[in-house]
Amino acid sequence: MMINKLLIAIIPLVLGGCVPKKTTEVASIINVSIVPQKFFIEQMVGDRYQVNVVLEKGANHETYEPSPRQMMLLEEAPLYLMLCHNGFDQPWVDKLMARHPDLKVVDLSAGIQLLAGDACDHGDNHHHDHHHAVDPHIWIAPSTAKRLVENLKDALLQNFPHDSVLIVDGYQRLRSKMDSVDARYARELKPHAGKSFMVYHPATSYLARDYALNEISIESDGKEPSVARLKELIEQARIEDVNMILMQKEFDERHVQVLAQETGASVVAFDPMSENWFDFADSLLRQFTENLSHP
Repeated sequence: MMINKLLIAIIPLVLGGCVPKKTTEVASIINVSIVPQKFFIEQMVGDRYQVNVVLEKGANHETYEPSPRQMMLLEEAPLYLMLCHNGFDQPWVDKLMARHPDLKVVDLSAGIQLLAGDACDHGDNHHHDHHHAVDPHIWIAPSTAKRLVENLKDALLQNFPHDSVLIVDGYQRLRSKMDSVDARYARELKPHAGKSFMVYHPATSYLARDYALNEISIESDGKEPSVARLKELIEQARIEDVNMILMQKEFDERHVQVLAQETGASVVAFDPMSENWFDFADSLLRQFTENLSHP
């Protein structure tokens, strides 16, 4: 009799122990495209959610393809916060939705006046053809990054209403800091309105538009410049007194070095995928003000 009672007490415990426990609830996992999105989420809510970043650190977002293993991990999340429709992350979202039809996708570019994108034919063995209907680099300029973060806040509130106090408080703190950065950009770049700078890959178009600068892209439609185009760029740089050429480490710097040697412009490395957006924004503004100030 005593043995039967012990078995009755033990069996539920044993059976219960056989059920694996998830370390993270599926509902609290979020997929994003790039590290800056993760940074903004963590600035708002700390480590409240598990945030999966598709683009690996140091990878070129124009040519990156998630591995099958990474795609399987990404399928665990019910929510994807994409930068913008028809941006470089559109193919990743399409693949995920094909495998996970119930995936909820939120476009974080809502309300932003988007610029036209380019068509990138990289011509490698992986046949990377990226046709961007819009310019997806909305996180770089403080003016557009603020709206991205507002949309991010709205998406979190819609999907995690039980965390509304945490989300709203965090957003207000983050937005206040970003407003200050935006005001600094407007104030410190105003004396340089109309001045030109060069960039290898056109990632700073929103910044140029919103702070009255002139961006000259070395790359065109995802392709490196021809010899004839390089000569045109050298002449244009001389005419427009270009003192700065922005360069991302993911791209080939040979043409940038030729332009710098021929024009005397400074080559400035910058990392739009920086893990700390505020440090990135401060550094970029400093480079603009220092280099655009040169006669």
